[in-house]
Amino acid sequence: MKSIGIIGGIKEQKRAFIKFFKLGPFGERLAIRYLIKNGYWICKANWRTRIGEIDIIAGKNRVLYFFEVKTRRSSVQSIYPGRDAIISAKIKRVKRLIGIFVDEERAVVRRGRIKGIKFNLIEITVRDSILGRYLLPAKVRFLEVF
Repeated sequence: MKSIGIIGGIKEQKRAFIKFFKLGPFGERLAIRYLIKNGYWICKANWRTRIGEIDIIAGKNRVLYFFEVKTRRSSVQSIYPGRDAIISAKIKRVKRLIGIFVDEERAVVRRGRIKGIKFNLIEITVRDSILGRYLLPAKVRFLEVF
């Protein structure tokens, strides 16, 4: 069966689905580069447990940072900003994940002589190109959650 153009063809739907899921990892890679450039050391990326995932765990100045990365296309950012995805249930889950991480990785915490823990959101806005490739980020914003 042949796909019919842009309006609802199977090929177009599949492309949109694949493109959607590539945006998240793309944003996470940009965030890691941005953090390293700004003096953070990366401890873990995409750290997972059965409860959930933390996108990036990094450190700087004896503070351990847990980052949630939200990447949006500039056309979507104005409608649904990344910060709107951080709801109270997400914050509770992250607090549990931080507790699990600190218990499991005591050596990392002790070795780094960590004096504080913070959870931040990195909100990245990228521009779409005509070819479907992402251009350099239009904006990278840090928002402290706790």
